[in-house]
Amino acid sequence: VITMISFAISVFFVTDIFGFFRFDSEEEDANVLISDIYYRVADNRSVKELNSDIVLIGVDNCNRGDMAALIDAVDYSAPRVIGLDVLFAIPGDMNDELLISAIDNCDNIVLPIRVQYDSKNDTFSSPIGSFFYNELHNTHYGVVNFLSSKLTSVRNFKPFFEVGKDSIDSFAASICKLYSPKDYDIL
Repeated sequence: VITMISFAISVFFVTDIFGFFRFDSEEEDANVLISDIYYRVADNRSVKELNSDIVLIGVDNCNRGDMAALIDAVDYSAPRVIGLDVLFAIPGDMNDELLISAIDNCDNIVLPIRVQYDSKNDTFSSPIGSFFYNELHNTHYGVVNFLSSKLTSVRNFKPFFEVGKDSIDSFAASICKLYSPKDYDIL
């Protein structure tokens, strides 16, 4: 009984129990924003089939140097598209240069951006990306916003976002565009 109580107490103090209930971390001091429940649920399922054409890089428990090495390794395997759904809000450490270089050397990577939504006018504005986006040369971007009401967990998929006079692809549409331009045209 004492062993079980000790185990329960240690799990309580080691595990971020309340983190499971956070769906969108937009803390001002957040260094890396991962905003999808997918990462909280899907990591626990068994993999049924791997597709080497589209690779979404998971960065759980990785620092920026690890992410750079992972991007290089995945890029070396030559998938058609690599997705990295992480916004880097602020500069981190000396590994930033490695990360920026790895991303910049990868011509088939899709990175996320967010747009601000004005519900009164039903418009989008102010695309926001990682702090280093202006240093990249041949990178693809996609909007990661999911449209939903604060009172529901139902999300709507929007393949394109009208931002001013421009149309910006969603993250999924941008991946589709690199993977299959023909299917992207149908979309």
